[in-house]
This record gives sequence, structure tokens and C-alpha cells, in this order.
Amino acid sequence: MNKILCALVLLFVSWTAPLPLSAASDVVIGYANISARVSPLWIAQEKGFFAKYGVNVQPVYMPGSPVMIASLSTGQIQLANSGGTAALGAAAGGLDLKVIGTFTSRIPFDLVVKPAIKSAGDLRGKRLGVQVIGGTIWMGAMLGLEHLGLDPRRDGVQIVAAGDQTMLSQALEKGTIDATVVDSAFSNGLRQRGFPILLELSKTNIPFVSNGIVARASYLQQQADVARNVLKAWLEGVAYALSPKMKAFGH
Repeated sequence: MNKILCALVLLFVSWTAPLPLSAASDVVIGYANISARVSPLWIAQEKGFFAKYGVNVQPVYMPGSPVMIASLSTGQIQLANSGGTAALGAAAGGLDLKVIGTFTSRIPFDLVVKPAIKSAGDLRGKRLGVQVIGGTIWMGAMLGLEHLGLDPRRDGVQIVAAGDQTMLSQALEKGTIDATVVDSAFSNGLRQRGFPILLELSKTNIPFVSNGIVARASYLQQQADVARNVLKAWLEGVAYALSPKMKAFGH
């Protein structure tokens, strides 16, 4: 699948040349997670892909999608690397948001637990860590519990907002939570340290809008060319992240 996606991205990029801009356009892009899924944004910045398309991008880390969506609504940032749950929730609340690109249609997380938890039933009465209530990781966790036949209220699963995925991993290791939902980059490390993966959500085939690029409709109307050039550069970042040269670094 990654090879197919990489080929499609490269094909798209090869067919689209940068639109001419009189001067570099400034764009502030917010992101709420520090994980491998944000790497195309960082790569596009580091490798000069944004500059290639005439865009001066400033990536800004904003812990938690609600803060990022609020900044998007006030114009403090122009684009957001957001999970679908927060974006769709804000759009349902009346904010003129548009998802202009998404990189996965399935849940990309794993449900990782303490060694003492051997089955879904062992999660009853336990603490499950998420980044923020109502965020994308939270939604992934809720769908994971539902897949396992669990209901947080009925089964006494306490949902704890414990910070980003680095903090969630640390909380699980310290024992302040009993389970968490994180990307494979974190779950693999936790498994090596003795924390089992109870459920690989990516294999459940549950439809899910995860990491994507979000903008206000009003911004897209006013800066369509800029948004298009950002998307092209970002896609080159995706292509680079999936390229064979990155495999040598364990990506």
C-alpha cells in the first residue's frame, strides 16, 4: 500500500509545477502531535519543498486539537495538521472548515496495556489514557473499546486526558494509567519494554479520518493558489517519507 501511495504522490507532483507567485507567501501551520505522522510536514520544511513552491511556512506545535482549531478559527494559523475528529466536530458546530487532504482512511493507532492486562475484560475498571477528550486519539480509543465489546460507562473504564503521545507513553510506564492508544512508532517501543499491544486498530478495518490538512473555507477562497502550493509541497514530503531512501533510517 505504501508503494502504491508513494507512486501516486510522485505522479501527482510530476504533473503539477509550482504556480508563479510574486513573492513567498507566509503560512503558519499548526500541528497537535509529535509523531511520525507529522514527518511529511517537517520533511517538506527541511528539504525546501515549501520554498520550491513559493511558500514560507512556519510550523507551530499546539498541544491538543481544540487549541489548534481555536487558533485556526481566529486566523492565528492558516492551516492545521489536524485529526479528523476535531475538524469534523468544529465543522458540525458551524465553523467553515474544509479538509483539503488526508493521509489515511483507517485508524492508525495501537491499544497498548500494562503487562497484567491479558484480555479485553481486564480493562474493566481501568484507566485509559488519551491526549484530550474529544480529540482524534480519544475517538480511536472509543472505537477500539467498542470493537472489543466494552462501554466506558458500563464497564467503568476511566478515560484520562494525559497529554501527547510521548506523555501517554511515559504515563503508562509510570503506572498512572493502565492502557493507552498511540501510533506504532510509540507502541513498538513500549512493546520492547514489556507493554503488550492488546489491539492493533489498523487491522480492524474501521473507517476513520485521521491525520489531515484543514483550512477555513474563507481562507481557501482568498488564498487558493497558496493553499494549492502548500498541498503540493506537503505531498512531496509524503513521497519523500515513503521513499526507499528513508527505509535505511528505519521509517
